[in-house]
Amino acid sequence: MRLYVDTSALIKTIKTELESSALLEVLSLQVSVLSSRLVETELLRAVQAYGLDVGTAFDRLNEIDMVELTPAQIRQAGLLPHPAGGKIPRALDALHVVAALEGEVDAFVTYDANQADAAHEAGIEVLEPTPELVALLREGGPQPPGLRVLAELSRLMRGSG
Repeated sequence: MRLYVDTSALIKTIKTELESSALLEVLSLQVSVLSSRLVETELLRAVQAYGLDVGTAFDRLNEIDMVELTPAQIRQAGLLPHPAGGKIPRALDALHVVAALEGEVDAFVTYDANQADAAHEAGIEVLEPTPELVALLREGGPQPPGLRVLAELSRLMRGSG
């Protein structure tokens, strides 16, 4: 399983927030984690803004497969459709979506509503790991409809198959 992570998710692996443990549990499963090279600048800026250890950010970045965007993909990001009734995707959000499409991911992990809308509009499943969702997946209980990736995550968490 391939998961794309944006900066709103990655920062939670360094700065302890409500969703941090749930996210770390999901990322510790047998999944490939990738992002765009853009996340380097975004994460380093965020870590410095919060006064966190830059070395930890570099360690985290080294654990991620990076998607390198070509000039054609950068142009493609500028032409992404706008979500129906939603906000126009910000430039960096659009670049992350194109990188996720290029990486052929199973889901886009984000805690940013605008980013989630842009990824969803592009046909990518969006995943926002929360403690409640992870507990549900661990139990193998009924899952929210529409996300095929949840069944696979639940299987991985329960150690089956």
